[in-house]
Amino acid sequence: MLKSKISNINNQIEEMKKSIIKEINSFEQNPKITPLNKNCFTINFKDLIGGTNLCPFYYNHKLQYEYIAEVIQNSKIESILNVLQEIIKTGCHKKAERDIKRFSSVVIDKIKNLI
Repeated sequence: MLKSKISNINNQIEEMKKSIIKEINSFEQNPKITPLNKNCFTINFKDLIGGTNLCPFYYNHKLQYEYIAEVIQNSKIESILNVLQEIIKTGCHKKAERDIKRFSSVVIDKIKNLI
């Protein structure tokens, strides 16, 4: 009986995660880039943020959404809201000491609207 209830709760949690991820994956790509393939795109020089951020991840919104979806998938349900709030607050997510992802303001606004 208890095993069945726990299984049902785990299934509900996974469904909630899938729902959040589906919503995030439905968000639009950055209209200022022209994708050439999954890992390559072009962007006009004038659309680079003052030339101060040259990281491709910052301009590829779909890649940012995929990253956030992966973080959600790998997080415990009780920490998902905290992770999303940290991304909104700092504009970044730190996976490891040298693996810090900086998010576009457009992506951050979409996450704000999600929660």
